[in-house]
Amino acid sequence: MDTYSLNIGTVRLKELFFDRNRPLHEAKEFIKKELEKLPSSFRDNQAIGIGGTARTLAKAIMKKEEYPLDKLHAFSYKTKSQNEYFSNITIASKSLLPYLHIPKGRFDTIREGTLIFQEILNFVNAKEVITSGVGVREGVFLNYFLKNDNLKFPKDINPSIISILDRFKTHSIHTQRAKNSVSSIFELFENSEYRLKKKYLNTLLNAIEITPIGYTFNIYKSYQHAFYATMQEFNYRVTHQEIILTALLLRFGGKGLYEKEVYKKYKSLLPSKKELEILSFIYSICTALHENSSIKNFEFSLNKSRLIIKAKGSLYLAKEKLKEIERPNGIDLTIIDNQILPDYNF
Repeated sequence: MDTYSLNIGTVRLKELFFDRNRPLHEAKEFIKKELEKLPSSFRDNQAIGIGGTARTLAKAIMKKEEYPLDKLHAFSYKTKSQNEYFSNITIASKSLLPYLHIPKGRFDTIREGTLIFQEILNFVNAKEVITSGVGVREGVFLNYFLKNDNLKFPKDINPSIISILDRFKTHSIHTQRAKNSVSSIFELFENSEYRLKKKYLNTLLNAIEITPIGYTFNIYKSYQHAFYATMQEFNYRVTHQEIILTALLLRFGGKGLYEKEVYKKYKSLLPSKKELEILSFIYSICTALHENSSIKNFEFSLNKSRLIIKAKGSLYLAKEKLKEIERPNGIDLTIIDNQILPDYNF
């Protein structure tokens, strides 16, 4: 990763231009002259915002747009959609800044900081900004911690999930089996008329891994506890859309999918209703099977709109749980196990 330091801090810009009431275009020219020193490699469609100005602006945008998720880390927005807003902050008097959702503690330097931030985004051709809740200190730690691993975590490890499971001392023996089942069923729906998008598979697998943490608090409201913990602690390598989807898969548990106020609150960040129904169905089927039976492997097939589950053993307890799961419109479920009556339809 390349680094470069520019001599255009907010305090310096304030003293040189804003405190002296010099024209705004002079401040812009000063910034652009400094930006021309950047190597040509400093161009990208995506920018990561850290530090006071970037985070203050992100929080203000969230308030302005009534963003449903109160989580700064990984909040993203399109640069073009906020250019006018940034310009309004730059030219606003201090008395108008509260109406632009700027906190009082940032009044002294937010106009200068916003001007610098906006000019940098335009200069590097950034189309999107992702806000980071971490910064230099965390980077120094990870640089030391991962120095023998090419500065990367292993691909099959998500430190957020590992941290959550370790803190709640919850590791389930069913997790890997359930993940295998999720992958099998997902592939059936991906390659059928339902055409599930591949990107949702990883979210389902994450939800399966996090599922056991709810039982640490209270087995009767495990879905709800897992939802809250995921919303707060699931941060690494995920977007807000992925966080919300993972948390809601845990929260609903295949029941009351659209009657909950929580669904209505986050609807703008979720997949389509049809996709969410199928994803919740897959998640709930797999958790019900593996939490209510000792069978290690299942055979899944999809015959048009009928999901068929075959097991070499009894699914007596699992069947009762499967009855409670809301099914997407038009999808039927058939279970074939080693009971006296082998076919079980509902």
